[in-house]
Amino acid sequence: MKTSIGGGAASSNATLCDLLDRLIDTGVVARGSIVISVAGIELIYIEVSLLVASVETAFGERHAPVRPDAAAA
Repeated sequence: MKTSIGGGAASSNATLCDLLDRLIDTGVVARGSIVISVAGIELIYIEVSLLVASVETAFGERHAPVRPDAAAA
């Protein structure tokens, strides 16, 4: 059962498990960058990208190819 998150009456009964299920089902992308500088000179620049999703959500539903020798078994 899917729970609507945000604004609906059903969202007041949503649990952490429901929220995590929804996030993994739809997927979440977070991006950020960090710059460390001294006296206006950039010394270190780090860019981070984070993807949280199920494998099916990220890559789509793919079926494993059938090997000819496996079909005979």
